[in-house]
Amino acid sequence: MRLERYLIEMSMKSIKVKDIVTKKYIDRELDIPDLEGYLDDYKTRELGYDWTGMEDDDLPDDDEIMETPEFIEFIQYELEDAFENVKNMIPIKNGYIPIFREMTVRADWEKNLKKHKHLGIYWSWDEHAVEAHWGKFAKGYRKILLVSKVKEKYVNWFDTFQLNIQPSMGEMEREIRLFKNTPIKIERLYIKGKEVDISEIKDKVYKA
Repeated sequence: MRLERYLIEMSMKSIKVKDIVTKKYIDRELDIPDLEGYLDDYKTRELGYDWTGMEDDDLPDDDEIMETPEFIEFIQYELEDAFENVKNMIPIKNGYIPIFREMTVRADWEKNLKKHKHLGIYWSWDEHAVEAHWGKFAKGYRKILLVSKVKEKYVNWFDTFQLNIQPSMGEMEREIRLFKNTPIKIERLYIKGKEVDISEIKDKVYKA
């Protein structure tokens, strides 16, 4: 309980690269087989390979490269650089972060806004990157977009940074991971791209 309270109260500025890019994290990423981009960069930038006219037999074995200390050091440098980029990109104003969440819901979902209690822990800090992951797209469901803001101390910064710098994800995830039961108010709600009136729940506090 003490550790959970400590994590909840952490600001983004207090998170250091050494807290995120740990040996355990790097080892876990090396076990994920989706590192082709980094492998290609390493072969080109560090090993000096010219891909023009090279046959498969001329190429080094990927597994052998990934086991070398040089490649692990290269990965660590890339992750540390990604960490600094993410830290500079996440917007914070007066201790708050704007957050966005897209979901698919039943057609009458907004009619029960007063009864809903939880809005989920998976959000994005980039309005243009939201996507209804694992949504239901069958008949009777539609997309909604929730817009809110949250105090930075309620963000799970460890999970957030590790998700956003994860090389196996390809493009940056742009995700904000909240702690469960974080207090949230809905500031704006869009249904199928159109903003709807939420005056009846403007003061209602939901939980993540």
